Amino acid sequence: MNISWYKSKKVPTSSFELVLDCGLKEQIYKIKSYTVPDGSSEYKNIIEDDRIQRSIYDNEAIRKNLPTVCYNCHGLTLANRRGWFTEPQRVIDNEGYQELKGDEILRIGDIIAYYKKRNGSNRNIHTGIICNIEGCKVKEVSNKQSKGIKVLSKWGAFGEYIHGINSNPYNYDSIKFYRYLKTNH
Repeated sequence: MNISWYKSKKVPTSSFELVLDCGLKEQIYKIKSYTVPDGSSEYKNIIEDDRIQRSIYDNEAIRKNLPTVCYNCHGLTLANRRGWFTEPQRVIDNEGYQELKGDEILRIGDIIAYYKKRNGSNRNIHTGIICNIEGCKVKEVSNKQSKGIKVLSKWGAFGEYIHGINSNPYNYDSIKFYRYLKTNH
């Protein structure tokens, strides 16, 4: 997936600290909103990249929102579209998310996290929200079979997509599911 031209427009205009309930602080970047003029060469590149994206995942992913660099997948999943950040595991580990395993049944609103092994450890490279499911247990889902699960996620600087577990541009090694369980806010 070529999004380098999008990434070149990702210019933080400011940053703020998201203070987690547990006291940790996560740096969040506010990104300058960027509008591409109709008819410009950049606009034509957007249209072409979007066409390529849709052709790769034809009938497997539905775009729900237009491309933006104002937030990334972790901003969508864990911060209500409020920024672009790169260390989602700190939020997952410290903010009341519990990993789901075995016989636990997945629900709409649960989080899926995609991991890639790098330098001997698993790094969280992508997150999304379960938005449709045909009632299955965690142990019934593998990297290769999604059991009808649909995920809402944001693909880098591209738009938000509804897709199956495997119908996304991320090269991952494993997945985990989480549920937010904290009750006192």
